[in-house]
Amino acid sequence: MIDCGKRKRSTDYSPAEKSPKGGSPKTRREPRLSRTFTRLHEVVTLADLSELIQYATLGKTLGLRRPSWCHLHRSRKLSGVTVTILEGASQAHFYRYYAQCPNLRKWYKTRCTLTPCAGDVASAIFNSEMLCSRPASADKSGSAPDVHKDDLSWHPVIQTFGSETRGMTAYLLTSEQMSKHKFPLKGAPGCCSFLSTNSDGHVTDGSPLYGLDCEMCLTAQGYEVTRVAVVDSAGRCVLDELVKPDQQIINYITKISGITRTMLQPVTTRLADVQSQLIQLLPHDAVLVGHSLDCDLRALQLIHPHVIDSSLLYRREFNQRFKLKHLSAVLLNREIQSAERSGHDPTEDAVAALNLVQLFIREGPRQIVELYLERLWGTKLTLLSPPVNSSSDTSTSAKSPASDATYYDSAPDPQPAMASRTPRNPVTFGDALYKAGQPALHLGTWDVSDNLSANQPWVRQRCGSEQKVVAALRRQAHSHSLVVLQLGALRRLQNDALARQRKVLDVLRELCVVFVGPLDPGYGRNDVRKMFRHCGPIRSVQLIAGTHRVHAVVEFELLEGAVLAVETTYSVRRPVKTSTLDMEEWLNELREELRSCHTVFISNIPTHSADDLRTTFSKFGPISDVRLHEKPGRRKRSHAFIRYGTNEAVEAALTSPAWLLDRKLAVCRAVTPLHLTSWCHSASLTTEEASIGNEMEEEDKGSGLEDVAQMEMRTLDTNVGKLFKALSDNTLSIIILPGEEGDHVSYPGLCFLEVKQSQQTHPG
Repeated sequence: MIDCGKRKRSTDYSPAEKSPKGGSPKTRREPRLSRTFTRLHEVVTLADLSELIQYATLGKTLGLRRPSWCHLHRSRKLSGVTVTILEGASQAHFYRYYAQCPNLRKWYKTRCTLTPCAGDVASAIFNSEMLCSRPASADKSGSAPDVHKDDLSWHPVIQTFGSETRGMTAYLLTSEQMSKHKFPLKGAPGCCSFLSTNSDGHVTDGSPLYGLDCEMCLTAQGYEVTRVAVVDSAGRCVLDELVKPDQQIINYITKISGITRTMLQPVTTRLADVQSQLIQLLPHDAVLVGHSLDCDLRALQLIHPHVIDSSLLYRREFNQRFKLKHLSAVLLNREIQSAERSGHDPTEDAVAALNLVQLFIREGPRQIVELYLERLWGTKLTLLSPPVNSSSDTSTSAKSPASDATYYDSAPDPQPAMASRTPRNPVTFGDALYKAGQPALHLGTWDVSDNLSANQPWVRQRCGSEQKVVAALRRQAHSHSLVVLQLGALRRLQNDALARQRKVLDVLRELCVVFVGPLDPGYGRNDVRKMFRHCGPIRSVQLIAGTHRVHAVVEFELLEGAVLAVETTYSVRRPVKTSTLDMEEWLNELREELRSCHTVFISNIPTHSADDLRTTFSKFGPISDVRLHEKPGRRKRSHAFIRYGTNEAVEAALTSPAWLLDRKLAVCRAVTPLHLTSWCHSASLTTEEASIGNEMEEEDKGSGLEDVAQMEMRTLDTNVGKLFKALSDNTLSIIILPGEEGDHVSYPGLCFLEVKQSQQTHPG
């Protein structure tokens, strides 16, 4: 099914707006994605996809401009973004092995033809340049104007908390903010087994503060807590406990955690014991304080509704976060996490986070900004200018166990950049995610991840198989706003990849071919073109001369042309080959898929008559959209797709004759997916490549490679279904088939886009 997005809200097609059985329509108002019907056939680039991914992950935080080629409705309600790259696959593969891809066809409503992607797609996404929108107050040159030295209203701290000094409760995270920053909440994904503290909800400015910090180790299950420290409002340690994980420890991460095998050997305390101690320790009105506290609470599998996060108080341009070590040195004049010491001291870190929060509450936002503007934010008042579309909202937590293990301590502190107007190097998407506290997770099989550098600001995990990729996604997706997966089953068939792509495409072109004859000996190519030009655009005509009669092979650009030729013209038949034996079943599946789009194909249209076309066909029912195709140099005829609002209008248009300017129009139900402009390819292979393709066709017949390709596509589709099932509700899922590009010919890719809705059922 194709998403027939529309500019007008009343005709915007989106399956997400349809209500499930027993429900009322549009009750949930969930996020969804659509494209304008008249632009569905436009090819998108990897840069376009990167623009969408940037907007979906950081747009609400950084004020990024909306993508121009699609509409992401209610993007603020997205829970995450998942990008799956099917290495070695192309648009031709999907339609050649259409029957082997039920999950892609069923669950992904929007398809876009993609320009071939050269090189590594995952790296191209992460390394794409950030596309920030211009400040509302910027001048025509795009530069931000100077501001008065006393005007700090643009500062992210002031934007979020205002200028007035207020009580402690003013800095508590709301439920919405906790959900956005991935704090564990009752009923949230992955939190079903978490325990809740005894908080009764009555918190005042005089409620006690408790600082919390945890250290973790890597186990077979992921990152698990190995040490917990809690301090009271006076900074006294009230709990410092070593914890033995339930799973086998793979890496103690001693450099960061300070935990060694010897330390944990005599320990018998388990996570359940520490949970019980914390629940007994914390009073009913306790407020937990920490630096990136969401990670600590998730590691403890504990839910507490009243929290203040020091990493969210001291905000920076681009919503970057300061490290706890840097904040402690500048604001508290205290050194923590010393390089001379082996690992962090959680009690020391908990006290530092507590003191930072107390300082912020005592001094107030404006005083903090004025006092530490140069020392912390690295600039003077007279040099300040507002950041690009700074938002009052921030992104998810900067600290995660995975990020600590992969890059957190090894990455340099971002340089202060808030006030400078001097040119800077472009910020890449991967760096922006890291600086915004949202390190991406990259999962891939061993054979597709080798070309990625390990020294990057995202978390990489290599998996031995596609099944392990799916399992890793289930475990870790909730902790990352962006997950990029690479599945590489088709890479095993990549010898002579371009020639194989041509072979696959040739099979699709055969679907648009018809045999005509016998014809009179005097018939030429132009005569055959005149005979069939009413059916649709013709790509080529070949004559086969016999002893007494002539036959012709006609290839149409669109599948509808071949359908109309067979239905309306005598002595026309389809070629009978192994690749076309299941053609009728394949066509029926395409018709069924497009049925819900209520779209018809019209050919033999006089040029420059779009308004007349709408008038002619509106008598059958209300028309949502008209997409008229006119090629340069083709001045006499064109074709169009018309989308109706109901299937009854479609049936009326199909069964009633239609005339326009004394010309009878040819009409059939659309069978070409609306993102395609042609089933054919405009480029041709060299003689050498064509020869390789012919040899491979004979080779594949005997070696069973065609069966292997079908099996690999079926496996990829099955894994896509499992991935879709594992996603959280309101996750934007993007599937990329990269395509192939060579010296003489290129084969387009294909991308699928869908926001998973809560009412959707899942493939088994």
